[in-house]
Amino acid sequence: MGDATVATVYEVLIPESLVVLASDGVHDYVEHDHLEDLLHAHAQDPQGLAEALVNAGDWGTGGYRDDATAVALRRG
Repeated sequence: MGDATVATVYEVLIPESLVVLASDGVHDYVEHDHLEDLLHAHAQDPQGLAEALVNAGDWGTGGYRDDATAVALRRG
């Protein structure tokens, strides 16, 4: 997660065994350190990780929260 970037990618070689795709409703509303903690805690459970990421977002002022979507994929 320390090397994570936000980008639009059409084709990419992914050497890691766990891939996480998340909308801005996740990466804009969850602190980076908390994202890393969740990644480590749920590294063996992609479904649990995706659910934890979506549920981790803070509600902004005025009760607004952007839509949150996360997909976690494990290769191998």
